Amino acid sequence: MDIDVTQDSDLIFDGINIVKTNYPLKVLATFPTVEIESQDTSWFHKLWEVSLRTLKNCMHDCYEDCPFYEQLQYAMDTRSSALFTYVISRDDRMARQAILQFYNSFQPKTGLTASRAPCHHPQIISHFSLFCICMITDHYEQFGNGEFVAGLFPIVDAILYTFGNRLDKETGLLRVSQLAGDWEFVDWSDSYKLFGVPSAAKDTGFLTYTNQLFAYTLQRLSSLESCLGKRPRADEHSHQAELIIQAVRNHCFDGAYLTDGLATMATDNHYSEYCQIWAVLCGAITGNEAFELLNRSVSFQAKAEEKRAHKFTEASIAMAFYSLRALSKVGDEAYEAQFLSFWVPWRKQLELNLTTWVEDYITQRSDCHAWGSIPLYEFAAEVAGLKLAMINGERVLLFKPRVSLFMAFKADIPVSGNWQQPILARVSWQKDQNNEAVLTLSWDSDGEGIQKEKQLPIHIILPNRHEEVMEIFSNKKWKLSLGSRSKTTSDLDI
Repeated sequence: MDIDVTQDSDLIFDGINIVKTNYPLKVLATFPTVEIESQDTSWFHKLWEVSLRTLKNCMHDCYEDCPFYEQLQYAMDTRSSALFTYVISRDDRMARQAILQFYNSFQPKTGLTASRAPCHHPQIISHFSLFCICMITDHYEQFGNGEFVAGLFPIVDAILYTFGNRLDKETGLLRVSQLAGDWEFVDWSDSYKLFGVPSAAKDTGFLTYTNQLFAYTLQRLSSLESCLGKRPRADEHSHQAELIIQAVRNHCFDGAYLTDGLATMATDNHYSEYCQIWAVLCGAITGNEAFELLNRSVSFQAKAEEKRAHKFTEASIAMAFYSLRALSKVGDEAYEAQFLSFWVPWRKQLELNLTTWVEDYITQRSDCHAWGSIPLYEFAAEVAGLKLAMINGERVLLFKPRVSLFMAFKADIPVSGNWQQPILARVSWQKDQNNEAVLTLSWDSDGEGIQKEKQLPIHIILPNRHEEVMEIFSNKKWKLSLGSRSKTTSDLDI
């Protein structure tokens, strides 16, 4: 558009009308009210606000990894976006559409789903087919719709078969892909320029990350199959995961760290945070050994640089979600010790006055990428401590609040039902100067929603490791003594 203005006239700007269109997401979760002793907590609200805006701006007629640059729905990105959507809204409509779009992108000649769908230009990132399977397991974990996920098993089996064909008989590991055009993307990192692929893939013929992600996916699938009563399949996939994990320990572990490829061929640039994080997530390293591994290897640990014998490729925003899952898995102390410092990269973006989160720190080509909206998940699932899980063949609701993180906390989190008839959990606590806290869990619904919803067992794990199971949505209040090593708990009337 050209605007011609004569030299003797003024150009007057009267205003502009803008129409904004997004998916009609109904946000049910409330921003947590938080207090930290003698500290400003306003930046927590900004984390939530920017995360929510970023997620909404990446939702139109489908999920997008970026509303401006690519406008495409990628599987790895979409898994995170869907999980964030679940915990704030219980809306699975766009997620179900995404799962079906990836299902429909499956190509028999490759045995894989497309990395992005819908798209007129097919692209293969084999790792993203595994994230598709994880999306299927996530959906059942959240909503228990066995009929929906059962119809998706044909492509699940095909994807697993395709990966299984890459098994090296000598090592028991999956070799790098030989499929023409398969982009074995791991993450955007300076060390992995230009294409996000570790050099170990070319140098050794193996990627530890591929094997770890494959084992993790098999474990998720096994849990789903147990819930669906498919015990032989569950056992088969669990055993397959165990074999991969043992092969990873045998061939990709140098005794101190997981290497990006074969440990016997490792060079100084074959070490990354990714393989330590995913070693914990897939169970290749467990218990105190896992805690120590993260302490020695990942950059968000304050003294990690001093302890590392090698320069490690650092995880970027894309993998930050999984970094936090690993911290959560190794124990409360690890997660809670790093919670405040973990958000430094996000706070730096706030200092730049960004109103949505960037894609990565390397290309900085996109200032709106929903995989950075992690605070939505962390406040709901980790701080409030409410998350759905598949345990021992059944879906359960876990309640494990991280009371030590804040002096005061209050939030409403949708945990069951759907976006039309949700069941909200109301979590709050207040600590006093004696480090004693009153913790409250109550439920908000129209009543009819609770009656219609199949009751999930609620597994409660309090800070003193006291555990109990609730079989109904009943209101509870506890008094917690947090100051001594032997933390005590007592029930209060509500």
